[in-house]
Amino acid sequence: PLGQLVLGTRPGSGFAGDPLLVQPVANITGTDIFGVFLEAWIDGRPAGTLRGGTAVLTSGGAAVFTDLRIDVAGGHTLAFKLSSMTVLAPPITVSPSVASGSCL
Repeated sequence: PLGQLVLGTRPGSGFAGDPLLVQPVANITGTDIFGVFLEAWIDGRPAGTLRGGTAVLTSGGAAVFTDLRIDVAGGHTLAFKLSSMTVLAPPITVSPSVASGSCL
């Protein structure tokens, strides 16, 4: 049986269109399961698209995301799912792209 789905590494903020500064790692506790897909998506608003490898294979009970990026600036919550288990990450802030000319 599978354990619990938890975030080992929470996603970090970033700039619209660029990879998140800290990429998330989701862990399935109590197992070293290999070869099942774990999915990530944006939960709620603002509207935006999560890009990059949004479905990754687990290895040793962990799903390591490496290139997630969000194309719209604002506050976002990422969700992660494996089978019937879902976990929400704390909200992150995606700043406008430096290339857009509206950098901080």
